Amino acid sequence: MLNLVLGFAILLLFIWFGDVINYLTNNALLIPSTVIGIILLFICLLINYKRLQNKHSQQEILPADSIPNCLKIYEQGLISNLPLLFIPSGVGIITMLSMLVDYWLFLVAVIIGSTLIGLIVAAYVTQKIIQWQEKNLEINNGNNSQNI
Repeated sequence: MLNLVLGFAILLLFIWFGDVINYLTNNALLIPSTVIGIILLFICLLINYKRLQNKHSQQEILPADSIPNCLKIYEQGLISNLPLLFIPSGVGIITMLSMLVDYWLFLVAVIIGSTLIGLIVAAYVTQKIIQWQEKNLEINNGNNSQNI
């Protein structure tokens, strides 16, 4: 039960950090505070992962190993209920149908453009991850063959 409360407190704390950043910048970033909070949480988890890698340099540390147990509780819960988080956006779209009719061509262009950009970025990141994994595999195989 304590892990559940602690994990929720951590998530709320990072969302609050996002609110503070939005307040201090007068919403100049044009990014919702929840997204800023999640980005900050991601950065902290990356730092924790790098710290664990340096601490246990002899062992292979997976990124999932660096996530605290109190946050792992929410991992599956949030993912399994993800469609519920889109309901407010869906309601907002329905209330703006008249605006959608006026700007449909622009919206289609933005959707296609952002999809293409997303595909290109995802392909690039996937390629870099595969290269990184192959490099680490070669390093590990080289270390193992030297130990034999």
